[in-house]
Amino acid sequence: MLKVSVPGSTMLMGEHAVLRGEPALVAALDCRLTLHVNPREDRQVKLVSDLGEAHCDLTSPITPKKPFHFLQAVCERYREKLCYGFDCEISQAFSAKQGLGSSAAVTLGLVASLHRLLGLDESVEALFQATLAIIRQVQGRGSGADVAASLLGGVVHYAQSGKVMQRVSEQLPISLVYCGYKKATPEVIAWVDAKEQALPSLSASCFTLLGQCTREAISAIQANDLVTLGQIMQVHQGIQTALGVSDEVLSTLCHDACREPGVYGAKIAGSGLGDCIIVLTEAPASSLSSLSSFGKTCGSNKITSLASSETNNTQQPVLLDVHPSSQGL
Repeated sequence: MLKVSVPGSTMLMGEHAVLRGEPALVAALDCRLTLHVNPREDRQVKLVSDLGEAHCDLTSPITPKKPFHFLQAVCERYREKLCYGFDCEISQAFSAKQGLGSSAAVTLGLVASLHRLLGLDESVEALFQATLAIIRQVQGRGSGADVAASLLGGVVHYAQSGKVMQRVSEQLPISLVYCGYKKATPEVIAWVDAKEQALPSLSASCFTLLGQCTREAISAIQANDLVTLGQIMQVHQGIQTALGVSDEVLSTLCHDACREPGVYGAKIAGSGLGDCIIVLTEAPASSLSSLSSFGKTCGSNKITSLASSETNNTQQPVLLDVHPSSQGL
């Protein structure tokens, strides 16, 4: 049996702009998913996770179907190379409903497993390009930033298609708050594309500014200047609001977090219109009392810890017990 452990990830800077050639910052997280891959004597594949169970037959073409579409796309890509099937059981320390780069992580995990079993190239570049190609096949577009973070670990400076893939720091004092709902990334990308078509010049200026925020954020991180980094995060959040991807709930969470003592800055993380915010603070995340108050307006009495409850599919903020990790694949 082969065991592969892959970290989740979160975007820090450059969302949407990275799809247009600008740089991005992305971080691996200390929440991981694990794949146990056990070869079989026949050419059948069995996939098992908390999302359910799916089966594939390697003797005929495989049509990927949700919720296992990424894994089935991996199976189809390597189908003709595999003379045997396998059982793959996935366990993860975080809910797939919260994103956190779970699709990229599980795809990378199975690609890495099959490269090991088949004796294929296991270099960072080979695993990155193979995983990115599958993700783009499934969802149409994808920057690959989350794949880079899961491969390298730490805080990664990334440019589209892996032109730049460099770790700039091992750690960063951030906390994540899941807003209570998530919109599929391809839907948000399509929404931003439509806005770009309606306002091409203004949108282009926004993407350029997001890229500049990323460049200056890299310098601030390397100088360990959290005050400046927090200010850059606020500028970045303002641009994301202008693009329309920070809705009322996300904007309120960011605003309330920034009023807390010891918080340098806050912004949405990921494509937007749901998902998480990141809060730059050296204080314990549990001290963010204003988020508890905001949660009451959504029907919650307090922030719910991910470690103690699975209420992340409700309309309430959830404080996630995850942090940047220096450990990659």
